[in-house]
Amino acid sequence: MAISALMLHWFARLKRKGVWPAGGSMLELGPQDILTTEPVLQSVLNDLFGDEKGREAKESIIQDGTFLPNAQVALYKSLGASSYVSLDFLDSRSRYRMNLNDPVDIAERFDILTNFGTSEHIFNIGMSFRNADFLTKQNGIILFILPTFGHINHGFYNIHPTLYFDFAKMNEYSIEDILYIDNFGVRCRLAEREPSQPIDFDHLPIKLSASVAAPMLERQVAERYIHNATAPETRAYSDEFPMLCFDYVFAALRRDRAEGIPFAPPIQGLYRG
Repeated sequence: MAISALMLHWFARLKRKGVWPAGGSMLELGPQDILTTEPVLQSVLNDLFGDEKGREAKESIIQDGTFLPNAQVALYKSLGASSYVSLDFLDSRSRYRMNLNDPVDIAERFDILTNFGTSEHIFNIGMSFRNADFLTKQNGIILFILPTFGHINHGFYNIHPTLYFDFAKMNEYSIEDILYIDNFGVRCRLAEREPSQPIDFDHLPIKLSASVAAPMLERQVAERYIHNATAPETRAYSDEFPMLCFDYVFAALRRDRAEGIPFAPPIQGLYRG
């Protein structure tokens, strides 16, 4: 996965809401590249920091239309991260070369941990969530952006919204933000067409909460998929996205549980009672 237009807008939303920590150590599960346009990046940074500081931040990330090496590090530091490392089994840029199918055991814990398009590629997906929890400090934030519907064969799995609620419930996390992003790829391209247009995350077609009954959510997702699959804007990008449309969940979870208390494998709320 890579950092897209909608992701940049979401980072800004988290920053404005005070969810993104001011300072703190950061770990990415899989180092990300930035894959959007310079005008989107500039617009987001200007909105956050003003034109002058936004321009300075942008120049540490992209110059002459080319993203600099380790541009994601400069981006995250502009948002407040004081340090950055990544963990990956294959990517040579990562400080920690580890397989997330297995328990990781490193001494460091982090204030911000990202799981952007990583867990769906891990066969032992439950272990990848356990590892994310293990590496996060108390009061630290885990940011998830994972596929939930329609992205067939992108990875091993689609991750349903219930998992975030059940993970949070069983392991003492607060859900700071959770969004259902339908037609994710097309929404990113539309955001690039109008880079100065803010994204109204509060009025997306599908709302997520722990109280939404499964049949209602299933119907909403199916109806929205049919709508998106036949929409002109989706057809306009059908060469780039031959699977037509696919949906993701963006979730920001804060760990309230003290370090040292063991991870509890989630039990699905539908059956937990």
